Amino acid sequence: MVVEMKPQNKHTTGRSFNSKLFGIVNSLASGLNYDFCPSFNRYLYWLKQPIGWIVCAVFASFLVGMFVGPQGFVLMWSFLGLLILGAVWPLLSLKAISCRLSFSKQRSAEGEDTVAVLEITNHWPVPFFGLMIVGDFLQDQVFEGDDVAIGLQRIPGASVSTFKWNVKPENRGVLPRENPKIKNGFPFGIYNAITDVEIKGRTLVWPKSIDLKGMPEVSGTQFNISGILSDRAGLDGDVIGVRNYRQGDSMRHIHWGKTAQLNRLIVQERQSFAARPFDVYLDLTPEAHMGRGSQSSYEWAIRIAGSVCRQLHDCQSHVGLICVGLPSEHLCSISNTNGISQLMDFLAKLPTFDELLMFERKESGKCLKFDRNRKTFVISTTKSDTIEQSNQVQQIVIDPNRFEESDALFELPTSEVPSKKDQASKRKILVTNPVSVESELSIGWGNGVGCGV
Repeated sequence: MVVEMKPQNKHTTGRSFNSKLFGIVNSLASGLNYDFCPSFNRYLYWLKQPIGWIVCAVFASFLVGMFVGPQGFVLMWSFLGLLILGAVWPLLSLKAISCRLSFSKQRSAEGEDTVAVLEITNHWPVPFFGLMIVGDFLQDQVFEGDDVAIGLQRIPGASVSTFKWNVKPENRGVLPRENPKIKNGFPFGIYNAITDVEIKGRTLVWPKSIDLKGMPEVSGTQFNISGILSDRAGLDGDVIGVRNYRQGDSMRHIHWGKTAQLNRLIVQERQSFAARPFDVYLDLTPEAHMGRGSQSSYEWAIRIAGSVCRQLHDCQSHVGLICVGLPSEHLCSISNTNGISQLMDFLAKLPTFDELLMFERKESGKCLKFDRNRKTFVISTTKSDTIEQSNQVQQIVIDPNRFEESDALFELPTSEVPSKKDQASKRKILVTNPVSVESELSIGWGNGVGCGV
């Protein structure tokens, strides 16, 4: 038994030695990387830049010239000329040019291509090299830690250069979000001169819309010159019946066959246009949402609200959008009185989730109550406050737990996806994860929830 235990003891001893050695190396590395004088960092950080090393080289060359030989002064003036050229030339290059940025569209949408146009005018007869456009204005197209969006190889002298490229915004909002800048560090990168780029026109990026099929039920009494054809009596659409002639009826609507059969004037009844008002409630309370970025439940709720409003607007209905949980200084309601652009612009300009956390918000109350004379759609999450149950209320509910990890998108197993029958019977559409939002919303809407069946 003793013989059998010896190899284990040797192995344990070797592992213990490795652990001690690893601990010593970690302690040594921690000591070498420890900041012993953090208060002096502001005086020494300039040494991390190229200009700091050149200044040190100028000083060292001066000392060599003073105490060793005149050759040191030659090096000193060489380094000094290098320093002056590297710092002055970038400043002069930006004084000689003017830069303007514009976009081909005033309005775009998430995932929709738009063309960015950069126009640079060089007022001097000499060319410039190494210009860069910097800033997080192309949204997710800039890698983390790298603020350079566009690099320009050469700008000819006394010319107007135009550069065009396609931009596909991944987030709603204003593009560019920040004012971009033009930077030049040519020729040596010793000093980077920066100036603002003039913005000639910005693009408003609408949230992505999901294509929904089906028209809402029309049972209201609000008539209009345009809208959905209703079976109420009117002068448009198909024939829905006949009646006796009344004073003032047009002779064009007389049913001559029935008139001859009954020996009295009979008039055809036709359909009429009617528009039913709808309210769309959007719960944007931060506590009700999870995730960050474009795949968060917050952003998907805004996209769903935009899709519902667009579909109702296409059906010639009056739509009122009410947002719950917005900051007190923000507009919280809007309608499509002046068209769908007014509604979509409102959604595009809503604050981001991170911005929302910085403001004081309005209290949403314990239970939302709705106008029973208007059909209501509520876009909320499983973490939202209690919603008043009514036959006039249709719910689109997001499960935010599946939106927490935006990088780990996955399909929900078929066994966990609510069936079409269950969704329609509960007058509710359940959205379970970012990948299946479009399919679940389209199926639920077409299955009767959105159509008022």
